Amino acid sequence: MDLDNLSPLYESLDLSNPMRRDTASVEAFGWALIRFVADNPGAWAFHCHISWHAEAGLLMQVLTRTDLLIGSEISEAHRELCRADGLEKGMGPKDEIYYDEA
Repeated sequence: MDLDNLSPLYESLDLSNPMRRDTASVEAFGWALIRFVADNPGAWAFHCHISWHAEAGLLMQVLTRTDLLIGSEISEAHRELCRADGLEKGMGPKDEIYYDEA
């Protein structure tokens, strides 16, 4: 990696000693630059390890190697999960869970 083509914001990066864990602590109002090789086909969740953060939507989905995913089959067992009764789908939990409102 060449620092010449990065903005001055990144000049303090220590590229000689990369992170060796899958966890990075970020201070309040801070940021982290993460670089990875995206060569494993699939849809991967990138999230905070604090459960309610993920439940509140503080995560993102990373799609990798979509060229290999085209035409892949979804098993009937996975499709059944979409039809399961009693599961909230497509949204976070209700506000009462976080704000203790009845």
